[in-house]
Amino acid sequence: MRFILEDMTSYFDEEVINDIMNNNELFIKQITKLIKRECNLKNTIKQNKKWEMDYKEQGYKIMSRENIYKSIVKQLQNILTPYDKDV
Repeated sequence: MRFILEDMTSYFDEEVINDIMNNNELFIKQITKLIKRECNLKNTIKQNKKWEMDYKEQGYKIMSRENIYKSIVKQLQNILTPYDKDV
């Protein structure tokens, strides 16, 4: 819901404010479409699958925060280990 509110506030320009005041029916239809689109589970799942495919094609890994932490610790250990031997 937060995204809808952020999207709505960025959407409010002079024309939209005019629609709110003078053409309320059009404004309600537009906002209803926006909410339906944002809250549509099928659409959200479809979009998430598309992003996941795009990320995999680009070589990204989808990881939990725990795995991200473990991966960073491992990379830092590999980077810092040669320097520890010099000391």
